[in-house]
Amino acid sequence: MNLREGRIGQQEAICAVTLAMSCKLIFVPQTLFVGTGNTAWYSTLLTAIWAVLLFVMALALMRRTGSPGLLEALDCSLGKVLGTACRAAWIGVLFMGAGAVAGEFVGMLSQYVMPRSPLWFLILLILCGAFPAAWMGFETIGRLSKIFMVMFVAAAALLFAGTLQHFESYRLYPILGGGIGRPVGDSLTRLTLVGDVFFMATLTKTMQGKRFIARSGIAALGFSGGIAALVMLCMALVFSAPMLEKITVPIFKAAAMTSFGGEFSRMEGIFVFVWIMCVAMSTAFSLYGCSNLYCKTFDMRDIRAALTAFGVLMFLWCSFAAENSPVYRTIIAAVERYGYLLVVAPVVLGFLVSLLQKRGKYEQQA
Repeated sequence: MNLREGRIGQQEAICAVTLAMSCKLIFVPQTLFVGTGNTAWYSTLLTAIWAVLLFVMALALMRRTGSPGLLEALDCSLGKVLGTACRAAWIGVLFMGAGAVAGEFVGMLSQYVMPRSPLWFLILLILCGAFPAAWMGFETIGRLSKIFMVMFVAAAALLFAGTLQHFESYRLYPILGGGIGRPVGDSLTRLTLVGDVFFMATLTKTMQGKRFIARSGIAALGFSGGIAALVMLCMALVFSAPMLEKITVPIFKAAAMTSFGGEFSRMEGIFVFVWIMCVAMSTAFSLYGCSNLYCKTFDMRDIRAALTAFGVLMFLWCSFAAENSPVYRTIIAAVERYGYLLVVAPVVLGFLVSLLQKRGKYEQQA
């Protein structure tokens, strides 16, 4: 398959990016609640706000350099060497984020749903759904995401309505937790989880122009931040802050408490079904994003070779994540502390350098 992306509509683009980011914001919950507890819900909203500001800066960089996409804008502003380094950083962010989401899901399955199944089988269960979608291209991912997005939103609304009887408002206090500094700082470090939106800014032909990218990116950030904040607010109202930091999979525990009376009780099976579909699409988005960026960096035309390699690497990374090995914990600890710099630094540095350059530098070089 040559490196030629098909065209997709605005709704498909918004659904694909929203699903990819929402899965990372919601389905890696234990690490998100540690240290923040009941403030995680508005910390997620702050993350969405920072991401919108950063995305607007990326759009301004593209407009100032006159580049058709974000990759060309970075190359034009920072030079080929630093531009290549930025691409490598984004590949790492996409890859590790997808592996963390899939690994968390496999860990949940092995602990609560399929404890006798080997980890390699559960990982293949995810990749068998993600790899074919990535193989068929971004257009397929967008169309499937539009279908699964409906299920995802319905499941979030069902979770909120089903746990309503367990809500206790006193669990939200103190509103600022241990101080405003921790939620604000944590919202910045979570920018690693929304790096998918910047990959969308590299698909100019697929997204049918810069205005299309701007509308889709901002809408996706708003939807993903709002849905993730709603789910986290639900868990903050159901569980106390100390319990949120101790529970292995808070969202699964909350789903088990969902009840509408009679036959409509203990509906966690529905959430597991929706969870696996959404994680598969999120993983497919990241696999395609990594392969696409790799091919553009090293001028490769056959994306399937890169997809196969990243698929094998994803299997190994998910194995580390599911087993919670020391190597995985060390890498994730470093990513949680410094990973946001891989998202923020290229855009901010490229924009600042472009202010010192003439407008339309890309068009002049062409």
